[in-house]
Amino acid sequence: MVAWAKKSLVLLTVLSVGLSGCGDEAADPGDGARAAPQIPDSGTMYMSLANLSQSGPGVRDPEGLCHAGSAFLVGVANTAVFVHTALPRLALIAALVQPFEWTPPATWTWSYPVETETDTAFVELTATIPDSLGVLWEMRVSGTQHELDEFLWVSGESNLLAGEGHWLLYDANLPEGAQEALRIEWIFGAMDDRSLDFLNVNTSSDALGDTLSYAILGSSAMVRYHDIGEGVTRVDWDVDVGDGEFHGAGGDSCCWGAAPTYADIDCE
Repeated sequence: MVAWAKKSLVLLTVLSVGLSGCGDEAADPGDGARAAPQIPDSGTMYMSLANLSQSGPGVRDPEGLCHAGSAFLVGVANTAVFVHTALPRLALIAALVQPFEWTPPATWTWSYPVETETDTAFVELTATIPDSLGVLWEMRVSGTQHELDEFLWVSGESNLLAGEGHWLLYDANLPEGAQEALRIEWIFGAMDDRSLDFLNVNTSSDALGDTLSYAILGSSAMVRYHDIGEGVTRVDWDVDVGDGEFHGAGGDSCCWGAAPTYADIDCE
């Protein structure tokens, strides 16, 4: 279990450009501008599954080691995802309340400053519809302590309804020409109906090719880590009832019962 947690941290340690920003005014497209495509939800970059360790009241059964270990692993992965995608997500959220500039026939640009701990950075989010099938996205950043100049931070593609697509995140600390770090494949129907696959594409990483996957559909949640050298580790649980199961890459498995005790039980 611990090895899986360590590898998930390696998989997600990919970004070093820091931004934070928000706004509270509605975006204004301007007179005569064509309506912009829907910006994908920030939930396409992150999924909080902290409910594995928080579901249900009461005291955990002292023998409930399966749930305790599984909750620890999911918590480690959840924290890593939050930390290393928080800043791109905040920049994406900030764009929702910014005015855009429309360039005919089908390009939209949101340009806005955001505050870092040490200075002000400048973000430019661009959407282009090359055909009727989807939207191409680019997020570039200038400034910050890294003295970036329109660095391509995030690129991606979504369908017109922003219900399916992918993101590609870049790391300015990697060698030029090999700065792709993390690919996120996502499907977003609602906050309780979505899936995210984080693929390590950093060619300098020991975890190259490894994948961390999340899925939730109603009350059914899943976290899976695929280590291409060791196999698949997977945790499934019911966010309402609290019961679930763990399956390790080495073939070990265990199950636990419902809240509030989460006692170890025999797997069916």
